[in-house]
Amino acid sequence: MLYHSEEFSRRLKEQSLDAESLADRLYSRAPTTLSTTGRAELRVARMSPELLKILSTVEASRRRVDEEIDGAALIHAWFVDGGGEMGEFLVECGVNLRRLLES
Repeated sequence: MLYHSEEFSRRLKEQSLDAESLADRLYSRAPTTLSTTGRAELRVARMSPELLKILSTVEASRRRVDEEIDGAALIHAWFVDGGGEMGEFLVECGVNLRRLLES
């Protein structure tokens, strides 16, 4: 989401932060026991309960089945949920979370 969400990237850029650099920093913290292919594949079994909760919240709030989940909805659901470890990481990197939500 850091790098591939245009909305998230735009909001970070408003804070003079680069989404790609943050994604690289986060990627460098990934456990080294995973293969490159394993890191690239996102499977439900590997998703954290925190991420599943956020995705479920956004999914339930969609008005239509064919409506795409957008970055703004994910950011809002994640922030309302408290941010978790990702929130801690972003704060460590200098992101103002309230400003991120309000952008």
